[in-house]
Amino acid sequence: MTEGNKRKTTVRDRRRGAMFVIFAAAFAMLLAFAGLSLDGGFIYYERQRAQAAADAGAYAGALELRRGSSAWIVPSAKEDAKLNGFDDAEADVTVTVNNPPANGPRTGDANFVEVIVESIAPTTLLRVVGPTASRVYARAVAGIQPDYGGPCILALNTSARGGITVSGTATLNAPTCDVITRSLDNQAITANGGGCINASTIGFATGTGTTGGYVANGQNCLSPAPIGVIPPEDPYASLTEPNPSDYTKRANNRTTISGSTVTLQPGYYKGGIKITGGDVTLSPGLYIVDGMDVSGGYVHGDGVTVYNTGGGLKNITFNGNTHSELTATNDTSSPYNNILFFNSRNASCGNPCDGKINGTSDSTFEGVMYFPTVELDYAGTEDQSAFAQIIADTIRFTGNAVVEQDWDAGSGRTPTVTRVSFTE
Repeated sequence: MTEGNKRKTTVRDRRRGAMFVIFAAAFAMLLAFAGLSLDGGFIYYERQRAQAAADAGAYAGALELRRGSSAWIVPSAKEDAKLNGFDDAEADVTVTVNNPPANGPRTGDANFVEVIVESIAPTTLLRVVGPTASRVYARAVAGIQPDYGGPCILALNTSARGGITVSGTATLNAPTCDVITRSLDNQAITANGGGCINASTIGFATGTGTTGGYVANGQNCLSPAPIGVIPPEDPYASLTEPNPSDYTKRANNRTTISGSTVTLQPGYYKGGIKITGGDVTLSPGLYIVDGMDVSGGYVHGDGVTVYNTGGGLKNITFNGNTHSELTATNDTSSPYNNILFFNSRNASCGNPCDGKINGTSDSTFEGVMYFPTVELDYAGTEDQSAFAQIIADTIRFTGNAVVEQDWDAGSGRTPTVTRVSFTE
């Protein structure tokens, strides 16, 4: 081979070698891009799965916290994370449960549960050019918070005709509230003789294959028009009824007040309380009564809860010629916070076991009026304070009533009912 041919061969080989290097580099880059696309998508998917597991775990732990089952917070959180694909027992998975959280703005707050899910996601194409695995990390925090939602008027009966009834010229004015009945009857809401409701929402229950309805006899002034809704459960269904024997007995027989100035103290009033006149002050606290019948005089008290056993006088009854000024307990440490009236669940609906709340036009009843198994006749007042919530088996409005539910800002109250929600 001549010198010229040798030179040509060397140049050709060098060009081939350079092309091979360029091709190899280009192939590596293509492989890297393919790896980023394939493995990156897989890692993103794994992170999404891990976040779902962390969310499920935090929510499950917070539910146990709300139930008061602190021993089940960690097991429940890890079990729900496992159900979502991340088992703490696996070698490449770690599920950490902290109550209270150890990180973030809720650090040290025992009302919240933190769940951290970590795992190793193996790579495929990327391992050719570098990492063989990627760390997946997800975190969620859920806890117990006040429930600012829910209706301010709720009728619990699921089949009653007239679960909510407005009669005569009565007007229920609740512009900031939801007025809801759980009844599936086709006349679940009834307005008779021009009765009116003004609310944020007026709703009757809807269920599988069935729905409630409403009827307006006379002028139709239901605003807005009632609609079908999925009704909430009884928000106070878990509220424990007090045991009279745990409280100071204030009377062995019925307490009757007819015309004097009297200050009552909290405790158990066996036989009930009957007031026909006078100036009666209820000192702050819990009153357990075998019925309470108020038909006259001036009855007032701040920070009061009245629990009716359903015995003795049977009902809680406030008649229209009574001037009443009553506000519920406002103490977040009390199980009866915000509860003004609590009628025993053992009381049956129907006379003589109906409740009645009425008063002079300047009377006020501030707090939760909870009559879960009886019909409540609410004649109401036109001077209602900033906060009221009415929950009963059925509710009949027979007078002009103003009902508002303004938590915190207007009333300075924190809801008794809590819910589990995410914060991080």
